[in-house]
Amino acid sequence: LCSITAAHGAPPRPEPSGTFVMKISDIMATDVVTIGPDDSLDKAIDLFEKHQFRHLPVVERKALLSLLSERDVLLATDWRPFAAGQRGPMTVREIMRDRVVTLSPEHDVEAGASMMIGKRVGAIPILSSGQFVGLVTTRDPLAAFRSRNPHAEWGVGREVRVPDHLEATIE
Repeated sequence: LCSITAAHGAPPRPEPSGTFVMKISDIMATDVVTIGPDDSLDKAIDLFEKHQFRHLPVVERKALLSLLSERDVLLATDWRPFAAGQRGPMTVREIMRDRVVTLSPEHDVEAGASMMIGKRVGAIPILSSGQFVGLVTTRDPLAAFRSRNPHAEWGVGREVRVPDHLEATIE
């Protein structure tokens, strides 16, 4: 048997088949910085810069309204406050998306990783009973998969030479 430790230290749960499956609840961040829909974009920029992350859940009374990405703010503002007299989007509500991909804490980590790839998203808010309870980013499944082989060495590899041109023969 292989011992697997989740990113937050919780052991994976055995499935009826005897295999171990990590759940989203094992890897999700629960102490998540959020922003409100009526907060200013300047506040969002400050939070992105201060915490060095790329996604801010937009939450009001524990209900998830949207997921604001650093890219959303960049496209709307060119990443700078508007000068006096200029008008641009001023609040999160003005640029937030109305559709968000979500998961529950009971989904498998593999399903979450697959959804991120399939939907081309970098973060997925986690909802339980309709309330925002956490966030999973692309980094979390990678850390979980990495924990399956805790003795692997990071940054150690071998150089592989690839020819400039590969030939194939079709028969």
